[in-house]
Amino acid sequence: MIRRHRDILDNSRFLSALNDEFAHPGQTPEAPLRLSTFITATFDQHTGEFNYAYAAHPRMFLWQARYRRWFTLDGLEGFPVGAFAGSAYTQQSIHVEPADIILMFSDGATDVLSPDDEMLTVEGLLELASRTLEKLPVKFRDFHGSGDLDDDLTLLTLRRSSRVSASS
Repeated sequence: MIRRHRDILDNSRFLSALNDEFAHPGQTPEAPLRLSTFITATFDQHTGEFNYAYAAHPRMFLWQARYRRWFTLDGLEGFPVGAFAGSAYTQQSIHVEPADIILMFSDGATDVLSPDDEMLTVEGLLELASRTLEKLPVKFRDFHGSGDLDDDLTLLTLRRSSRVSASS
């Protein structure tokens, strides 16, 4: 489904197209409800423009090198994809400076439990990210303890280089 819509560069239109397929009006009432949270984003490495849209997904973090701290990338939230046919989503845009970092993560990153059944939460993840950039995946395992995680754990970082080659 994502491949069918991969050429839609406007993130809000991309989410709307996915939503309409998830919430197909021809489904029977007894069909299982298909819902998913999404972040979709595009980045122009030459200009530093980062466009994104949320569909009920945890907020991304932005490390601003100039301030040496993390910020939450707030934005207008849409319903989960598949909740309502015809749902509209809103694309936001920010400028990413050289050495800034975007951290995207699945809800499995915030829902991870410690051995004492304490949930990490968005605030806990932000605190971990603030303490260390390089050791973040190890910190998840340390927080959780041993054994398998209960949910998928996806971390994706984007760091804007200070140099962009002509062939990029």
